Amino acid sequence: MSIVKANSLLKFTPATVGSPIPQLDNRTAVSNDESSRPIVLLYGWMGSQMPHLQKYALKWNEKGYNTFAYCPTTSETFITPARSKCKKMMDQIKEYLNSNPNCQSLIIHAFSNGGGFYYFYTLELLMEHKDYKYLHRYVKGSVLDSLPTLSLKSAIEASKVSAGALFSAFLAIFIVPIIYIAMRNFMISYRDHITHSKNKWQHLVFYSKNDKLVKYDQVTEFLKIFRNNHKNHQDILIEQCFEDSPHVLHLRQHPEVYMNRIDQFLTRIKEASSSVSSSS
Repeated sequence: MSIVKANSLLKFTPATVGSPIPQLDNRTAVSNDESSRPIVLLYGWMGSQMPHLQKYALKWNEKGYNTFAYCPTTSETFITPARSKCKKMMDQIKEYLNSNPNCQSLIIHAFSNGGGFYYFYTLELLMEHKDYKYLHRYVKGSVLDSLPTLSLKSAIEASKVSAGALFSAFLAIFIVPIIYIAMRNFMISYRDHITHSKNKWQHLVFYSKNDKLVKYDQVTEFLKIFRNNHKNHQDILIEQCFEDSPHVLHLRQHPEVYMNRIDQFLTRIKEASSSVSSSS
């Protein structure tokens, strides 16, 4: 298995030693080859820290998945060019896949608006950039935890809460007026990419009626659009709505339900791969 460079943007964590090698793609399964392990790309929420994200990475590692993780800050999401940073991360994924040709499966696990925006930038590259389009076929599924926000107003309000008092004041005075002008088209493109009909892989969405940052009605609006765009593929969506868990705390408050849904999601991916194999 290829060794990941120390200065990489994405933090690499290998699967737990002795864990089974998951077979998500029956067409290219190599059951005894460590390099065939699927990878999970985790995009954290704005202001998250790596110890937070590593709790999720560990769950995937124990199931036999290698993980790559990134924690976005609020400042980089709004000020520095996040698209260029996402491109560098995709270069890291490309390098890994080129060095491990038996790895044929990628799952994206994104959290809140910070992770959701990086998820969007990733889809944008996979759909529209000639150097990354071939990676689209590797994606087997997406797990969306506490996202998305589709309205610009809700996105900015949620970001101000995530930012803390000082940076929130900076946003309000200097950034928000610009954002309202510049981000209208961004939010439309964000919505269109994450609900796009090309995304025919499995989707698992966790959300809550008690989420104060990404409101319940925002997620249900996303689900409505997604279903409408995938009328002939209604079986690619699993949703789990909680009554009580706060923003990005669904695993902590409902660990058994959360992991059972992950298992259901993975089973659907395997079944979809088997169906493709038998029909080809």
